[in-house]
Amino acid sequence: MLYTSSDSHQKFLVLYTNADSLHNKINELKLIISSFQYKPSLIAITEVKHKNKWQTSLSELALSGYDLYSNDLDSSSRGIIVYVSKNIKSKQIYSNNTALEHLILEIEFNHARLVVTTMYHSPSSTNENNDAINHLISEICNQHVGNNLIIGDFNYHLEFLIGLYVI
Repeated sequence: MLYTSSDSHQKFLVLYTNADSLHNKINELKLIISSFQYKPSLIAITEVKHKNKWQTSLSELALSGYDLYSNDLDSSSRGIIVYVSKNIKSKQIYSNNTALEHLILEIEFNHARLVVTTMYHSPSSTNENNDAINHLISEICNQHVGNNLIIGDFNYHLEFLIGLYVI
């Protein structure tokens, strides 16, 4: 969970997971959420669909107290779902970017605007999709100056250089 607030404001709590098929884990998700003292404001999930089949309706994945947003689950390979607390004003933003798996939301919280982008990058992604993802990140940062949160499963191997050591 990510806590982004000050003591004088409500907490904005974010829960992210890669489900690798949410349908068979939705009850576990509900149980986890019910165990929290503070409910997440936003829940972002990648790899919503099973690798080989998809026969689930969005209504089966609904969570009480949350608005549900998704990318086009019928045409996407693995799928993204984001739940936003019904107490928070939110809307989906659409982009003409060709990145295969992304979902962009605009959130209003404590009189501030936050753009939340959830992405999934397959390990077998093409170079064209890699370029589209990089372009999408630049586009989001340039068009939505201010508070941006970009989360997801990027499946990138990152090496951080400190001095001469690779971590």
